[in-house]
Amino acid sequence: MTLKRVIPHGRILSRPTRRPRGTKHSVGYELGKCFQLDRDHVLLVASMDEQGGGDLCVGNDGFIFRNLGEIDPTRAIPLNWPDEDYPLKHSPGRAFLAKYPLTGTFVSLGARLSDGRTHPAAGTGILVGEGVTFNADRSSAGSGSEIVMEFLQLRWNGHSLEVTEKNRTDQALGFRLCGTSLSYFLLCGEHILAPFVTDRGIVVFQFSFDGRRWQITGHGDPFVTHHRPDWIFPTGEMEPSILRTGDGFLVYTRGADPKGRVYRSDDGLNFRLWFERDNHTVPQALNQASDGTVYLTTNTGPGMLRNPLLGYSLEGDRFGEPFVIHDEDGIRDDRGEKVPFVDHGVGVNLVLENRPRHFLWYRVCDLRERTFHGHQAGLQTEFHKSGGPATRSESGGLYLAELEFK
Repeated sequence: MTLKRVIPHGRILSRPTRRPRGTKHSVGYELGKCFQLDRDHVLLVASMDEQGGGDLCVGNDGFIFRNLGEIDPTRAIPLNWPDEDYPLKHSPGRAFLAKYPLTGTFVSLGARLSDGRTHPAAGTGILVGEGVTFNADRSSAGSGSEIVMEFLQLRWNGHSLEVTEKNRTDQALGFRLCGTSLSYFLLCGEHILAPFVTDRGIVVFQFSFDGRRWQITGHGDPFVTHHRPDWIFPTGEMEPSILRTGDGFLVYTRGADPKGRVYRSDDGLNFRLWFERDNHTVPQALNQASDGTVYLTTNTGPGMLRNPLLGYSLEGDRFGEPFVIHDEDGIRDDRGEKVPFVDHGVGVNLVLENRPRHFLWYRVCDLRERTFHGHQAGLQTEFHKSGGPATRSESGGLYLAELEFK
């Protein structure tokens, strides 16, 4: 299949009307994912970032809508906000627990299995996000930060959304959990398949519904190709994406080296390396349109630049020529007054306003607005003119494009 057109819907959210508790500086919406609640309603989960700390994510809000015009910051539903007084598990004391973007899946109300039976988990879903501890002044996380996964159980009755349970853990079936997926989780029959970063590599876990909640009930073997981690890559690869194709399953990972890797599986749990590609060390998401088209969204650099946001269709065992999803002012290097960050493009298939659509949510901001981590003093000197981040631009926020394939 080939791309027919990209329909830009522009910025959907910019600033929250109600800031998360404990925030002190400018807060903006950045990343988003959508979940089909029923035939008419969709849930948008939007993450927030606060200036003043390196990649300081401060939770997620939800928005229930039937058309894009109903997405309004005044209608935000708080889903998970930071913990200001989190008790440390592996050392004495307490810390600020930042909350990163949520991912997961939802079984829409009225969903049926392939044999026609009503799905036993219809109207429920699970969201998972990383919590990361920051130092006392909230300026930075680092190699000593504690990482915990927060699990949210959801239920939708056709009128209202309820978070029925929240719990946190850094362990699952003998693995230490270090990160969750960049993509959505994959609903596969009665089960959910979800790739996590663990202390032993990427592991795909199986979730099952017990009548009340989703819980982890199985896993595949850990896999990883690049074995040289750094402080944000616990085992050398991270941010996995998972999807299903006609002949099996694919997982894509971002490496600490400048490579992305595609893994294949017959059962959705045990994966083997298929091929790898050179890629700038930026977010890389594997997506799939409703017609089966598989494509990658990422950037090419150079340097710290993340513009334009590009898509690459999967063609056999390679990715084809790029197509442009968003180009911010035609900027092609990081030497000027603007250094755009247009990234984290994650796609989803929905029914909205009675027709199937493929949405791609992504972030638009500027590197000079970002706050750097403590160990990134060189970048701060290079990109912050007066010692702190620039004021958030009027154009930044959570953006949406609609992709049509033929």
